[in-house]
Amino acid sequence: MQSSFPDFRRPIALFAIVFGVLTTSAPPARAIWSDGADLIYRSAHTLDEGEFEVGIFSPLQYGISDQIQISLHPILLLVLTPHASIRWRLLPKGPLTVAMELTATWSFLDQVNLDGHQVRDSATCDTCGFPGSTQLTTTVSWQPNEHLTWSFGGGAGMELLDVEPYRGFIELNSSFIWRIDTENLLMAHASMSLHPWDPDPTSNESLQLMYAHAWGFLHLGVGVAFGEFLFFTDVGSVRSLPGSSGAKVVYEGNYLAMPQGLPIYPVLDVWIRL
Repeated sequence: MQSSFPDFRRPIALFAIVFGVLTTSAPPARAIWSDGADLIYRSAHTLDEGEFEVGIFSPLQYGISDQIQISLHPILLLVLTPHASIRWRLLPKGPLTVAMELTATWSFLDQVNLDGHQVRDSATCDTCGFPGSTQLTTTVSWQPNEHLTWSFGGGAGMELLDVEPYRGFIELNSSFIWRIDTENLLMAHASMSLHPWDPDPTSNESLQLMYAHAWGFLHLGVGVAFGEFLFFTDVGSVRSLPGSSGAKVVYEGNYLAMPQGLPIYPVLDVWIRL
């Protein structure tokens, strides 16, 4: 059976071209956090026109204009899971602003069925495909004073197999950012997905706490995150039995989870803004 994986060289070359163009054409920009409008992480704010930001684990983001920014995740591209988004800030910069963001994610690592089992060959089912999701979120950011920014967002999304929708969800998120000064931040971000029509009405609950420091254009963030953090040692799969009987074997697999009731794991990122 031929592999369905795309060539690794294409996403690598694309990232190299985009990174080269942006680093050579972007004008000098303020890399410190001079006011609340510079805080684009999980907020309604956007990069200025020509600005870009990229990190080891955070996406590459570029300001097409002062109100529109796009992002692409280089690391996820390299593991065959493209993630892209576009954010449009609807109101001018000020203490209160609103933005809409359209996001899409796809994984080309393995095909799965509706139960989330990996599919080893295409003969196992007719409803299998590469998993993905898309969502449209509206975010409101409010700056009650020069140090504190509060953001709250929500929107509807759809989980997909190839291009076929199979489950809708509602995502909610909220964040608080305390700008200690122009070079130091404290951030808290919480998010969850709702699907009240399912037996388990919530999923993907997470809370992230982070401290960030800026050395000019270079930024470092360290913190901790709480949420679902599972190590999968044996993933479930669906296989066809040999021969032409059409019989299939479903293997549930197993997982090794961290033993704490509220799992916690470290968060570290380094990013630049130019």
